[in-house]
Formats: sequence, C-alpha cells, structure tokens
Amino acid sequence: MDLQDLVKTFNRLPRTPRTPSGLVNNHWQFAVRHVPLHPPSDLLHIVNPGSFYTHCEESAQILTCLSTAAQANIVLPLLLKAFINATGNLHDPNVNAFAPWSWGTHDVELAKALEELLKSSGVRKELCTIRVGDEKSIQAEEELWPKLLSQMRKMVGPKCHKCKNGPADGTQGLLLCGGCRLKEYCSKDCQKADWKDHKENCKVISLASPSDYYYELAPIMPKAQALASKIGLTLGTKIYGQVTGKDTPENIATLLGSNEKKLVQQIHQDARIEVLLRPPPGSPMYAMSKSCQLDQNFPPSQWTPREASPEEEKELKKIREMQETIRRHMGSRGVKDITSQDMTDILGKNSGANLDEALQRYMNAVNTMDRGGSSVAEAFLGDPAWKIRGTSRDPSKPSCQALVAKGVEIVAGDVDDAASLKAAVQGADVVFGNTAFHEAFARGSEEDYAKLKPNQTLREWCYELEVQQGKNIADAVATVKNLELFIWSYLSDATKWSKGKYKGIFHFDSKAKVVEYIHEKYPAMAAKMSLLQMGLFITNWKWGQGAVPWEKRLDNSLILRIPGTGNIPIPLVVPSDAGSFTKALTKVPPGKNLLAFGDLLTWQDYVDLWSRVTGVNASLEHKTVEDHDKLAPGGYGEEIGEMYAYAQEFGYWGGDPSVIYPNDLGVDMAVTRIEDYIRGEDWSELLKLPAPSA
Repeated sequence: MDLQDLVKTFNRLPRTPRTPSGLVNNHWQFAVRHVPLHPPSDLLHIVNPGSFYTHCEESAQILTCLSTAAQANIVLPLLLKAFINATGNLHDPNVNAFAPWSWGTHDVELAKALEELLKSSGVRKELCTIRVGDEKSIQAEEELWPKLLSQMRKMVGPKCHKCKNGPADGTQGLLLCGGCRLKEYCSKDCQKADWKDHKENCKVISLASPSDYYYELAPIMPKAQALASKIGLTLGTKIYGQVTGKDTPENIATLLGSNEKKLVQQIHQDARIEVLLRPPPGSPMYAMSKSCQLDQNFPPSQWTPREASPEEEKELKKIREMQETIRRHMGSRGVKDITSQDMTDILGKNSGANLDEALQRYMNAVNTMDRGGSSVAEAFLGDPAWKIRGTSRDPSKPSCQALVAKGVEIVAGDVDDAASLKAAVQGADVVFGNTAFHEAFARGSEEDYAKLKPNQTLREWCYELEVQQGKNIADAVATVKNLELFIWSYLSDATKWSKGKYKGIFHFDSKAKVVEYIHEKYPAMAAKMSLLQMGLFITNWKWGQGAVPWEKRLDNSLILRIPGTGNIPIPLVVPSDAGSFTKALTKVPPGKNLLAFGDLLTWQDYVDLWSRVTGVNASLEHKTVEDHDKLAPGGYGEEIGEMYAYAQEFGYWGGDPSVIYPNDLGVDMAVTRIEDYIRGEDWSELLKLPAPSA
C-alpha cells in the first residue's frame, strides 16, 4: 500500500484508552534502532511500556538519511503498518488490529518532523501529537532493545570463521585474530585449525598501510561495513566522521587498520585539529574539502565533533595566535598574497626553539584562514560559458596554482606596472578590477614611514598609491578592443557625500577617485562600467578591536562600542559572496552602481540578532571617533572610526541616488544572510576576550 492507502486504513482502526485486554494503557513507545549485523540496517522498535510487548517493523536505512525529515518519511509508513498488520508480538494474534491511544519517542527532532508529516498526510487529528520526555516509556524501550538485539545476534550474529558456529556457551563472544584483528573464532582450536588457510591473508591485512586498508580492505570487511552504515560513511570515499564525533580510536582502527599505529594516530590528530579549527569558505582547507568531496553527503547541521581535549585546546590557542600574527604581518594585503618570504619573516620572529612545530602550526594557521581574493573566480568556475583569467605578481604562489588546478589561467600582472596589466587584459570581454589599500596602512613600520614626503601622513601616502594603482588598471582596460563590461570594486566618496565633514576615510575616497578619473579620461569605457560596492565585511571582527570594537563586561556579557551617533542601516556582507554579486552584474547591462549586502541592519539590530543567535548577552554603545582612535595607532583607529560615523550619519554609500540594491538587478544569486553567517561562525575567540578588572 502507498502512504495514502495506509493512512485511510489506519484511520479506520478502532482506538480505545486501554489495550483490548483492558489491563494496560494503550500507549506505545517507538525508536529507530541500528542493527550492527551483516548486512547492517535500521529497525523501528515499538514497545508497550505497560505489558512490555515489543515489535520491530521491517529493516531499512533510516539513520543514514541526511535530515530528520527524510527519516520521518521512512518511519511513518513503518509505524502505520505495525498497527495495521497486527503481526508479531505487537498484538495478540486473536485480537483484531487497533490504533494506539497515544504514542511517543525519545527523539525530539524526529517527533517534530513526524508530527508535521502526520498532519499533512491526513492521519486522524488526535494522533498528530507525539509524546517526548516520558521517562518511564523511554526506560522500557531502552531496557527491551538490548535483549532483542541479543536474540538477533544469536540468530544472525557473527560466526566462527572456521566452524561457522556462534560464540560458545558461557563465553563473552568470539575470539579475535591477534594479527589482522578481523577474523573471529569460537575457540583457540578453531583458530589453529584455520591458520594454514588464513595466514597469507592475515599477513597482507596486518601489513597494509592505513590508506590501502581504508580504500582496499575496509569496503569488504563486515565490521567496517557496519560502522560505515552507522555513521553514514560511504566506504572508499574521503572520511568525514571526525565532524560527527564518531572518531573514537576503535572506529579509526576499524577503518584504517591496526598497523602503523603511530601513523594512524598522527593522521587522526592532524584531522582533529583541522576539524576543530573549522576552515571557513575561502580557506585552502575548505577549498580542498569541496574539490575532494571531503564533505560528501554531509549536512552542516551534523557538525558535532567531540570537544577539544585540554592538549588540543592549547594547540588551537597557539594556532589562532599564529593566525593573528599573520594578519598583523600581512596588513591590508590580506592572506591571499602571502609569500614564502612572509613565512620566513613570521617564523623567524615566532618559531622559538622548535622550528618544526612552528612550521606545522604555521601551515595549519594559513590553510584554515580565509584567503579571499578568489571568490570572483570561483563564482565563474564550472560555467562553460566563461574562460577565467587572473593576474598575480607571482603566478607560482600556491594560491595561484590552486586556481590553475581548477581551470583558471593565471598570468603575471602587477598593479604597480601598467605595461604588465595591459598585456594581461588583452582579449578579455569582461574585466573585474580591484585594489587594496596598501598594507603599510595597517603595518606602519619604520621602513614605510621613511617613504613619506615631508609633512605627509601614512594614510595620505597609501591613498596616493592606491589611486595610482587604480589608474594603472583603468589605463590597461581602456586598451581592450572588444570590451563589453568593466566592473570596478568601489566605495563611496566620503568627502563628497559628507560635504567635507569626513575627509579622513582615505580607503573609500581612493576608489572613488579612480571612477572620477575614468569618467574624465575614458568616457567610452565609463559607459561600459558597473560599480560593485561591497558592504561592510561582517568578518572584520577577526581583525581585533581596532576593526570591530567588541569588549567584555564584568558580568561576561559583550558590548559593541561603535563610533558615531546616526541610525542609518549598515549594508553587511560576507566577503566570499563577492563572486555572486560580480556574476550577477555580468547578466545585466552596464551602468549599474550596486550596493552588495546580505542584510541592511542598524548596529542595534545587528547586536540584537547576534545575541539571539549565539545566546550570549550583548549590548550596543555609541562612542566618539576620538575614543576609537585610541584603539589602534598610526591613524588606523581614526580612519575606521570616521568610517563608522560616516556610514551611520550619511549612509555607507553616502546617500548616492544612483545606488541600487541586489533585488533591483532582477537576477537570482546566492547571497549569505547575516543570521546564517552568525549561526555558522566560530565565535570562540571573541568569547575569550578578557573581562575588565573589577
């Protein structure tokens, strides 16, 4: 019967508060139970707590489903069949089928999913509610299940590899071969008798490397098959069991073998650290996970790794400290432009006595940091309509080679060298251009200050440099013969739109100055130009209080102290969405000025949302630009403080009437909502901020 027929039949069953015997309540407890036999499967176990009648309905693959809703779709027909068919011990064979008066389960999420399905399927209204938390009923089901499973094991459980009998009476189970740790025997006599036939296979298995064992042997081993079914792993694909907390030493040995224990332990430890760091989109480890399908069939909702041990916590802290050191060293260049010389400089100052440990820590830090910069290329990869070309000062960099491996053509091009850019852009139909406010702005070293003109500030020097780099890009793009579209990564002219009130937001004005240059010198090219204004990066909190001024209070709540007093909503965006916005602009005519964001939120809205999603008490306080200037030296604090004040008073986009929002494009695009970002982010470093002394 299909589900519709099952529901019709089930709804016709008689239903009374007590079972037909009149002795016990007509309440039934059910649970999905895994049967680790061969072949492994799942059963719907149903129990009447009053009488201890127990019944199992069919075998199916239930627990490996990717969502609770999918599990419910399998469980509901089984549940209805159990009462309709009146088979086994569920009812007395001499009693006609009847419906339960009530039913329940220990699984809250499954109960919710089933209730929705019961209602939508038309099951009688009084049974569309499923009890949860009934301790007596849960205990009855949990007590009966091991006994039932034991009976199953005796009937279809493991057998002696030699005589095919089960465990001998009075024993705790079969004996395991000490070599391969796979073949099982009921006695030492059977093991000795089988040794002549087994010894060659035993030698092969016991000497297999962890990789060979997993890919070649585990798929044919019943124990590994049962474990794989239980944790939702397809044997022969990459292992992702780390993230669901199933990576016990026993399970790892089942999948990788018992040989080379130190190597297996090291593989396990390295993978644990990577998982606990939770690589963000834009990081090399995240990209490798996607390309190698490390997260194949894995829903983010099941990200439940075991908590870090004290030793792991120490290592994670050191890696995050290394990440912060890297960010400070790289400044506004960002991690995407990191070089081997940067690595040498960073390790030279931070390696201590053990260079090998520091190098491994450095690799873990870099590989789990958002590199940025490639999200635009990533958005076009896989679309056969596009051939992607990128430029880099050093095409041999690992980040460039990773893009090459995905099909991106990387050519030499330096924003300080207009000739190299002209050669790089020839033959292009669409060009995306962007610059980064010079790393010296954030770094502010003595070497950088030595480059300044008399009475020139570091910010002014960086402004001039970025404007010239933007002009170099414009000069190069102007030489492209068949140009269809030029997309410029832009920020509003803060000096212009604030009528001179905010003259110190140089990283905004520099990008606006390039647009002014293009309109004046290349009007034909300006007609083919669209502007992409990326909103305020929601990930900036990772750069510390100088970027996003969170602080901890005495009661351990958090407070966000934002400069400025206005209340204009801020366009907040996830940096890795830049590719989606860029590709959307290629689908509409030129001339757009797109403000790109996931959500427009006032700072109070954001703090309230952050607090609700994280469950951490948080509040907002407005302060002055002068207050913020004290958080970071060299003008960095003042620049960021003015940006916050300008955005709240005049709008991040300055109130420019030519600005349009993503929905105005009329193009479908994948954009990350800020609530989703907050929910998926690891906020542990922010929560570790020290509380002020009393």
